[in-house]
Amino acid sequence: MSYEDFVSLVAERMGCRYSDAERAVATVIEVLGQRLSKADAAVVGAQLPKAIGEQLVSAQYEGGFDLFEFERRVSAVDCERLRTSRAVCQLVAETLDEQGRAQLRMQPLSSLFC
Repeated sequence: MSYEDFVSLVAERMGCRYSDAERAVATVIEVLGQRLSKADAAVVGAQLPKAIGEQLVSAQYEGGFDLFEFERRVSAVDCERLRTSRAVCQLVAETLDEQGRAQLRMQPLSSLFC
């Protein structure tokens, strides 16, 4: 899947403009990258569109925070991004193979990827 296709699917699912979906994807992927270990980010990032995977892997790991903290960080950037975080995370999960999904299921954030 290309970057453009990924963002377009988020925009379609959320009923928003492409530019809004693009900002949402960037925000959610950045926060997800802060949550995942480098090893987990590498497994997941390798299966995402290149630009999204690179952003995920390059995010600075900030520890094993929970779902509440994930949503707080996303909404701190922009409240509207919180509304789309689940759509982005669900599309991430759909893009991954079983190994990638297994990496995410082991996280306290697993409910975002259902």
